Amino acid sequence: MIFACIDYFKYIFRKGNYSHEKLIESGLFLADNENYEKYSNMQPGTVIFVFTLNSFISWIIMYVCGGIFSHVMIFYSKDVVFDCTTKGVHLAPLQNYFDGRHYLTLIEIPDVDPDDIRSRAQSMLGAGYAYFKVFKLGLSFISGVNPESRWALAVDFSIFLGSLAFLFRITWNEVCAFHILIPPVGYLIIYSFNRCFRQWEPIS
Repeated sequence: MIFACIDYFKYIFRKGNYSHEKLIESGLFLADNENYEKYSNMQPGTVIFVFTLNSFISWIIMYVCGGIFSHVMIFYSKDVVFDCTTKGVHLAPLQNYFDGRHYLTLIEIPDVDPDDIRSRAQSMLGAGYAYFKVFKLGLSFISGVNPESRWALAVDFSIFLGSLAFLFRITWNEVCAFHILIPPVGYLIIYSFNRCFRQWEPIS
């Protein structure tokens, strides 16, 4: 949890990769009312990556995945985006993200048929949030199967397991260093094995 605490401190106080200057250097822009009109009528199908300020859930996603984006959506039509949140798949006002709490970066897909984009989006509207796929993706990072997984995350998770083992042993009045070390050491062995020998299968 050491690296996580340091990273969260940087996120909250906007230091390092989370600073305004670094985000701008990475090609993001602060989405606020002043520049809304400039982006309210993008090309349909434009992919929008989102960095959110002051959101613990967004930070967890970024920390586990090792990036600066916690959300992605697609521009549907003027003032409207095709979005997927815990509410499910739906259309949402683009204005929701131009509140001064989000940084965005845009990727335009060439030769996109706007009607095809809308047709595909309409066919998916109302679908539920893919909780199981999100869980599998998070597990792939924690277990070391995902090649983008980082040792900092593994160290933090091993400390977390050791802390749980310590608390469990305290409740039974049996504090034993050997028993406390079994979960974190066992986890690190599994993580190392997965990093070296497991083949990554993308979440479909």
